[in-house]
Amino acid sequence: MSFSRVVDHQGQLEIPVVPAEPVTERQPIEPRLRGSWRRWWDDLPLRTKGVAVIGIPVLPLLVSALLFAVDARSASNAQEWVVHTIEVKSQIASVVILIVDAEAGVRGFLLASINESVRRYEDAAAAVETAIQRLAAMTADNPAQGDHLKTLVALMATRPLPHLLDYARQHPDGPTPLALLAESRTTMAAVRVELAEMQAVEDRLLARRVIDARRAQASLMWVSIVSAVFGLFGGAVATFAFTTGVSARVDRLRENAARLAAGDALPPAGAARDEVGALERGILEASTLLRARDDQVRRQVRDLAGLNQDLERARDEIDQFFSLSLDLMCVAGLDGHFTRVNDAWGESLGWTRDELTTTPFLNFVHPDDRAATVAETAKLAQGGVTVNFENRYRAKNGTYRWLNWSAVASLERGLLYAAARDVTEHKRAGAALQHHADELAAVNQELEAFSYSVSHDLRAPLRHVTGFASMLQQSVGDRLGDNETRQLKKIIDAASRMGRLIDDLLAFSRMGRTALDRRRISLDAVVHDALQELQDAGTDREITWAIRPLPHVYGDPAMLRLVLVNLLSNAVKYTKGRAPATVEVGVEDGTAEETIVYVRDNGAGFDMQYAHKLFGVFQRLHSSDDFEGTGIGLANVRRIVQRHGGRVWAEGVVDSGATFFFSLPNTGELSWSLS
Repeated sequence: MSFSRVVDHQGQLEIPVVPAEPVTERQPIEPRLRGSWRRWWDDLPLRTKGVAVIGIPVLPLLVSALLFAVDARSASNAQEWVVHTIEVKSQIASVVILIVDAEAGVRGFLLASINESVRRYEDAAAAVETAIQRLAAMTADNPAQGDHLKTLVALMATRPLPHLLDYARQHPDGPTPLALLAESRTTMAAVRVELAEMQAVEDRLLARRVIDARRAQASLMWVSIVSAVFGLFGGAVATFAFTTGVSARVDRLRENAARLAAGDALPPAGAARDEVGALERGILEASTLLRARDDQVRRQVRDLAGLNQDLERARDEIDQFFSLSLDLMCVAGLDGHFTRVNDAWGESLGWTRDELTTTPFLNFVHPDDRAATVAETAKLAQGGVTVNFENRYRAKNGTYRWLNWSAVASLERGLLYAAARDVTEHKRAGAALQHHADELAAVNQELEAFSYSVSHDLRAPLRHVTGFASMLQQSVGDRLGDNETRQLKKIIDAASRMGRLIDDLLAFSRMGRTALDRRRISLDAVVHDALQELQDAGTDREITWAIRPLPHVYGDPAMLRLVLVNLLSNAVKYTKGRAPATVEVGVEDGTAEETIVYVRDNGAGFDMQYAHKLFGVFQRLHSSDDFEGTGIGLANVRRIVQRHGGRVWAEGVVDSGATFFFSLPNTGELSWSLS
């Protein structure tokens, strides 16, 4: 059953209305439809059936309670509106009385000039304004009454009574102001008409609201009666369906249990999917399982025999792995004794299996390593894992062998499973490497001493040669012939070139020992710094510089600046005589692992068959008379780039320029490459 809502124009009263149901002729329920509903009911779980038995009568009661609360609220609202209408009518009557008192006070003063009449008027006039404001607040929800109040306020604003009172005070002995009196009567009559119409509006509202309240009470009663009837009817239907649908099936279930106990065959189970149906099918399945139990047990026995064979094979494989392993495999107890060792122990240490398993393993450990071994064993006993633990074990010939251990504990079995590798030879190789490193450090110290000697002991004679030759040139230069002057100049130039050679050799030596400050830097900024250094050196030739966009790279900014200074100065040097000289710096398409930088010029170039000599110490492909230099710069470039993990190479054509390349890894990690 459904309900619709009827709401009055004030939006306050809700009345449930029961729609009329169409009268149709009763049709008989077909057996198929009845059977489908019965199967649906049988499939419901018992808990759901119980909830249905309780819920079907309770649901109408809950709906009834909800509708009762809604209708009770509607009735209460209707009653409140009735009371409100009566209060409005009373307030209108109060306004009428106050206006009558005010009018009577004015008339009394006109007739007898009594001051008491004036006070009566003034009290009534003041009260009328307050009463009208209260009336406006009470009827704010009613537009019609609002219009009447606006008219009433407009009429009162003409002040008919105050005008009469003012005239009477100004002309106490004068004639009666008939015009003012007529105007006052007309205005007051209109006021009374407006108030009467307001009373009429409230009377109509009161009548309608009383009817609405009675309807709400009647609707409330009918909702309660209909809900109770439907609840009782639904409870009776649900109870009947539950008792008839479950009891017969329980009886059939009891019969099947008796057949199962007697070992008789059971009839097919019903199709119901509730708990009774599940129990019926469970009994049928149990009977089937019991008949198949013997076959299943026999199959399990056969399967268990096969598993035992597989287990034996797996155990044999584990034993074979244990015995054939080249590492020293063992199982030890938490009591400090080996319980099992493989043959590799005897091959490495010389002890027999019985000697190792009957002696505490700490007795084989070097005295200096026993404390660490005990601590590592305690860590294993607490559930830890051992990886790369090293100690020394005594061999049967009295020597000690270094063992590297990996172990794990099985606490529930109280055992330690471990594997050790003999790393004695590795230790010896490490000691040899350390010895070579010490020797290399000594060589480096000697090289430092040599560098100091070259820096101080060789520079002094060169300075003397250069100084005395320059003094000789200044003092007797005008008396020397052209040949002597040329020879003296060769002495000065050779000494200066020797000084530069010593400086380059020292720089080359230091470059191999200086620590790398490797970080991500802007290659573009490094190139511009190198270019600025060349320009500061006073290159006044006309050179066209083509600096392409350059990326960020990983490297030592100071060393990479030296690389670019050497390559750019080489390009400037070997473009001598070109007009204009062109030098280009850029990057080529490399790979994801490296960045390839090139410096290209249009200078003298070189023959590619001698390209392998370019980066060697003191290797020059051009005469020093044609192009100055010591042959150290490109060797320094190769050393710096190789220390960064990169590579260098060059391409050139005689008299058509050369291009020098170097690569840098694109990661912060060094990947050394040798060439």
